[in-house]
Amino acid sequence: MFDVQKKSQGFTLIELMIVIAIIGILAAVAVPAYQDYIIRTRASEGYVATGEARASIQEYYTVKNKTLPGNNAQAGLDTPGDFKSAYVSTLTVGANGVVTVLLTANDDLGGTGDDYAGSKTIVYSPQTGNEAGKLDWACTGEDGGTLPPKFRPAACR
Repeated sequence: MFDVQKKSQGFTLIELMIVIAIIGILAAVAVPAYQDYIIRTRASEGYVATGEARASIQEYYTVKNKTLPGNNAQAGLDTPGDFKSAYVSTLTVGANGVVTVLLTANDDLGGTGDDYAGSKTIVYSPQTGNEAGKLDWACTGEDGGTLPPKFRPAACR
């Protein structure tokens, strides 16, 4: 009847090269963004760890006639190393109720320097002078610790 020979065709080399180039571009954008996301997620654990400290300092401030604690014991908190978790090494209350969180050096992302959050600090400073004696917390700017601002929790950017 019909004698039509149909050749089976696949992708040409140029089509395959274009697909590989597109995948390479997407990977070049996505991998660093994902690494930044992971570091920010780890740093946010430091913010969560300060929840108990912030509450204790607020209570101390309210009860002790608007003065701030100078260390963990005065604030009614455990020793700095007792706050250790997967991504937090220590949580220390210093002079004037300033809370310093030291993030754990956990180099499974393979980053170094400013691209890496390990062994960096986030500093939370109580701000007084509000109505009803409520403390606000600041963790932005140069006094916000050694963790680069782009990796800090959303409340600290």
